Amino acid sequence: MQGHMIFTTILTFFYLLSSGQTNNLSKKDSNKVLFTCANELKYPAKAEQNNIQGTVVVVFDIDSNCNYVNIRIEKGIGFGCDEEAIRLVSHCKKTYNVPRSLIKCTPKFNIKLPVTFTKPDDE
Repeated sequence: MQGHMIFTTILTFFYLLSSGQTNNLSKKDSNKVLFTCANELKYPAKAEQNNIQGTVVVVFDIDSNCNYVNIRIEKGIGFGCDEEAIRLVSHCKKTYNVPRSLIKCTPKFNIKLPVTFTKPDDE
């Protein structure tokens, strides 16, 4: 049976925010935002058919509004894996420990995130 294999991937990282008006919020809680990519990573059909495995290195920036911008591939493996890695990073969710209105990120550039594609053993 041929089809797309689906994997659940969780990528998590913290990003320090710029200091701002945080009122009575504790310093510990007010300077971090949690980025979680918990999406279904779809193993591309072309990669499956050609038995392609490896790591795609995605590079991106975070702007002053805490958005991912300039998402690009630094090291790719092709066969649809590069596009899938970009899709995964593009759909990361942000979790804030403070009200969103109080948050302003310090721009950060060239964040590297490896996304590994491994074909599971056939059972």
